[in-house]
Amino acid sequence: MIFVERSHLSVPDWFKSQKAITLKSEISNFYSSNSIELLAQRSLRENQNYRRMLSQVSRVPEVRSELKLLFNNKCAFCETSFSELFVAHFRPKSVYEWLAFEWENLMLCCRDCNNAQRDSFPINGLRGEVMSSIEELRKKEDYLLVDPCYDIPEEHISFNYNGEILSLTNKGEETIRTFELNRPSLVRGRRMRINEVENIVNRLRENFEINPTQATFDELALKISQIYKFPDQPFQGCVRAVFIMELDKLRRKLRNEVLQVNSDSLGKHVNHLTKIRKISSIKVENLLYMEDCEIQLNESDGSDWLMILGENGTGKSTLLKLLAINLAGEEKRRILRHGILSPKDLVKPGYSSGYIQIVFTGEPVITRKLIFNLDETWAGSADHPFDGNVLSYGPVRIVMKELNFDDIIQNQFNSFSCLLDMNMWLVEKYKSDMATYSAAVRCIRAMLPIEASVAQNFLLEPDENRLVFRNLHHEQNKIPLDSLSSGYRTVFSLVCDIFRKLDGKDESSLEGIVLLDEIDVHLHPRWKMRIVGQLKALFPSVQFITTAHDPLCLRGLNKQEIVVLNRNSNGVRVHSDNLPNPEGLRADQLLTSEFFGLSSTLDPEIEVIFSEYYSLLAKRAKGSADEQRIEEYKESLKQWGYMGNNRREQLMYRAIDLFLAEERILSTSELRQHAEDNNLMDKLRNIWNKKE
Repeated sequence: MIFVERSHLSVPDWFKSQKAITLKSEISNFYSSNSIELLAQRSLRENQNYRRMLSQVSRVPEVRSELKLLFNNKCAFCETSFSELFVAHFRPKSVYEWLAFEWENLMLCCRDCNNAQRDSFPINGLRGEVMSSIEELRKKEDYLLVDPCYDIPEEHISFNYNGEILSLTNKGEETIRTFELNRPSLVRGRRMRINEVENIVNRLRENFEINPTQATFDELALKISQIYKFPDQPFQGCVRAVFIMELDKLRRKLRNEVLQVNSDSLGKHVNHLTKIRKISSIKVENLLYMEDCEIQLNESDGSDWLMILGENGTGKSTLLKLLAINLAGEEKRRILRHGILSPKDLVKPGYSSGYIQIVFTGEPVITRKLIFNLDETWAGSADHPFDGNVLSYGPVRIVMKELNFDDIIQNQFNSFSCLLDMNMWLVEKYKSDMATYSAAVRCIRAMLPIEASVAQNFLLEPDENRLVFRNLHHEQNKIPLDSLSSGYRTVFSLVCDIFRKLDGKDESSLEGIVLLDEIDVHLHPRWKMRIVGQLKALFPSVQFITTAHDPLCLRGLNKQEIVVLNRNSNGVRVHSDNLPNPEGLRADQLLTSEFFGLSSTLDPEIEVIFSEYYSLLAKRAKGSADEQRIEEYKESLKQWGYMGNNRREQLMYRAIDLFLAEERILSTSELRQHAEDNNLMDKLRNIWNKKE
């Protein structure tokens, strides 16, 4: 980390634009027009314009280019030079919502530092008042992170020859821990950079050692200063600190001073610890009828979501259950009595064992392997519980008036393992812990499928022993929470259950892994379209692995966040290559895409005909009966308008049908090779000639 003079660059024009001015006015109005009670229950994220601009500001070309120029295309905190750098908020937008569009609060940050900080901004004492400027917050708050554009990093951190970063102050230590600046990959990178500089100055150092004069010292000092004064090079803070110490030693030697090495003066070593670990890959071998596969979870945009699609019986729930018992450990597997998977029933026929292996993000790499054996035993490296928060929910989520704090994955295996009764819990929290109550209520409000302009008229508060939405403009207009539909209550109970079991005081800072089977149950189509986006915004640091049967639940996901379990002649294949982008596709287009694989949304009978038609086309050796049946199916499909109305369309559909038929028996890579081996134009000409 090095000091970066921000005043050298003017504020980008985007922050002076009318849309930015309007947005800041809306932010100011939000805080000035709401009562203290209502502000405790509301979030700026309810404002649609705020949410939209929040996702856009980091992609504004002018903002990105100015930040790259300011930070020399390096991470502001660890100084790595990567092509993939993110626009991040130094003071997290979840904590300081009103600073989300302040130029001085934006930094250029690598993925690892961004993921490490998440929504953390430690301080001593109280936080500054809402709507305080950054300058005011610097004066009022005793903040514990080094601001590279305001603080002098050399006053708080130093480095040693091994490439490790050392703390000189409490602020330095907290900065190292928060951004995980002693990650093994960083230490290796700094050490390599130190070696590079040593190779450059080695000859001059040898000259000084042979002839220790002021001239040879000055020549060496000049060369070193030229190297560390280039701000665009990686790890310049480390190079500067290490070689300034080296020059100081040589200067003392030149003056015949006694060199006293005090290890404490170098700083305090801060051990690396990855605070948040998420699943980065899932590998499965010899599981029932599923083909061996490895699922890479999306890391291209820092997303923490994976949606698993597939027909009934393809193994979606089995996969979630295996993940749950892998993460829960041996003791939890032994305690579970209902719905637990039998090891022997999981093994693919013809094999004696199989396994599910989970690899996690962070350094050093952690792998958990759960082996299921034909002799009804479990084995592997997943006996101890995963050192992180894990929750698992099945498709049936019943709400009961009980508080079971120990039940973290049992609902996945036992439908009678109940969710939190939010009425009972929130009324108790209202009396004993108002901060937790307000945070939990913000979770509920974030999931309301109504516009913010309507939601802002209601305050959620206890009325005797139950919660009610009270209309602020009509005091007698009260809507009991338990009078809402089962869909509302189930979703509200789910988010409260997640909030409570992840031990959160602030919804945006919750961390963990949530496995959620059939996210779409009990939801109206309008809510299905919002549910993923709502949960992403509400729990930004929580990793969700979910299943669904409804195309509307793909809203808010990109194609890298989705895998499909396809049934074919060899079993079930996990498919994630070349999926379309779900954004912008209509529901019927999603249903007939690779995500759901329907040939038609009109009639199940047509779907059956298409399935049998493709199966016959895919056969390598067809008999006369097969050819006759194919012609019969083609005639039926032609009557319904599925074979084209002219030669051009017929040619196109014929080629498409051949491809889709082959897709049923070939993997994506095999299809690519098959396309290369069989010239497409030759195939089209052959089809055309047959038509003639």
